[in-house]
Amino acid sequence: MVHFRLESALQDFRTNVRQSQRLAVAARQWNITSGGMRPRFTIIHRNMLVEFAFLRSYLAWERFLEETFILFLIGKRPQRRRRVLKCYVAPKNRNHALEMILPEGRRYVDWDSPDLVCTRAKRFFAGGEPFESALAPRLNLLNELQIIRNAIAHRSIKSERKFHQLVRDKLGYLPAGISVGSFLETLVPRTHPPLANIDHYLDRINVVASIIVP
Repeated sequence: MVHFRLESALQDFRTNVRQSQRLAVAARQWNITSGGMRPRFTIIHRNMLVEFAFLRSYLAWERFLEETFILFLIGKRPQRRRRVLKCYVAPKNRNHALEMILPEGRRYVDWDSPDLVCTRAKRFFAGGEPFESALAPRLNLLNELQIIRNAIAHRSIKSERKFHQLVRDKLGYLPAGISVGSFLETLVPRTHPPLANIDHYLDRINVVASIIVP
């Protein structure tokens, strides 16, 4: 969806995250059956839906980064806080802005890597703002999100190894047969009320988005 205001891009992102969280909640509440004539809804199915919910939010995050980057490039500013931003270029319109940030020889701009986004921001905005102050202090969080996203989308040995290391770092061990969905459903230690990893991650990425668009 093309946006013409930064607030609209933020609202669209928040709506996608909220819908994804509701899907995860619904997946937890559906009855998990073990037999009978009805089609069975199993824990595996629940975990698959949770993975889909996370991936849907992550794609919305990438879209949010692209939309806001373009809007800042063409001179848009947040309504609540019209911060002074110095942009090094003056694109004529949205399409021209997209052409400027498109790497030579590539068909699309990569928004998956937070390091690349920060580097790109510094090329076009003084101090890389507002992306630098929003992303750079939270690279650990964003890299964890990327690892989980890749483990869902790629299913490669490299992605699996990085995911397993993340699980070890978070849980202190690697449970046998753990899936991305079951990890996302695992409760974050010492949270009151109890909070699943998926909600923890999506709540925090919402905060980051609100720093980019106050």
